[in-house]
Amino acid sequence: MKIILTGAGGYLGSNLKVFLSNFHEVKTLSLRPSNMDRVEHELLGFNPDVVIHCGWGLGNSYKDITNVKQFDNIFVGCELLKSISKLNNVTFMGFGSFSEYGTIKNPAKETDQVLPNNLYGLTKNSYKNISQNFCRINNNRWLWIRPCYVYGKTDVSTRLIPKVFDSCINKNNLVLNSCNSIVDYLYIDDFCSAINDLLVTSSSGVYNVCSGNEYKISDVISEIQVMTNIDDNISYDTSLDRDNSYSYICGDNVKLKNIGWTPSFSLIDGLRDTLNYFSSREHTKC
Repeated sequence: MKIILTGAGGYLGSNLKVFLSNFHEVKTLSLRPSNMDRVEHELLGFNPDVVIHCGWGLGNSYKDITNVKQFDNIFVGCELLKSISKLNNVTFMGFGSFSEYGTIKNPAKETDQVLPNNLYGLTKNSYKNISQNFCRINNNRWLWIRPCYVYGKTDVSTRLIPKVFDSCINKNNLVLNSCNSIVDYLYIDDFCSAINDLLVTSSSGVYNVCSGNEYKISDVISEIQVMTNIDDNISYDTSLDRDNSYSYICGDNVKLKNIGWTPSFSLIDGLRDTLNYFSSREHTKC
């Protein structure tokens, strides 16, 4: 299978590139408003079976989720679809977000009504609707992926789990908010295997890619402290809690499991693998 992948410079995209290259021919493209002519030339020249649109300018960090520049992603994504329209029998896979669901109190299902309450979730869902209808009109297979909390090796240093590992490994103090949110954590290798399984089956539609489990963030931090034998480096300050932040982000993955996929890593196994990665990286620095 020949696959075009955008967003290979990001956390999910870089790991997907490595994983999918074990089974398929993968070519990466970088999308920017100024280079769409070159993108189309490379896309048509490669003639892919699948286009995975993982790239997204800005992102889901708290400082960016209400930035109006999120709308630029819709323009770039539509330019990509215009190029795809010149190919035949292409599968399109787009990456959404659990932010599309908005505030939830129960595990989100793909059939739930979406009520995004920030521009990140809104633009993701808007592009979801555009790409879905585009593929329907052009008879392309369409997949829309909603990842939950994916973690693991090579993760971005500013995200919570890498920050906690860095604090424990280097014995530095770290002050966090209350960390009382309940989330669904999925290890990166399981995420990548789910994407591959969806591609090689006849699957289509929206899929939550998540573990189906619920974890209190402070409990996950405690597990990391136990693994690293450090228990006094992290403190919690409720004054750091953010207004309008989600206190529950978990998903139902029954639809994904129905194609035969199941996670291979427990939370503990994934954290241990992540610890080995960050520990070896610190050792290399020395």
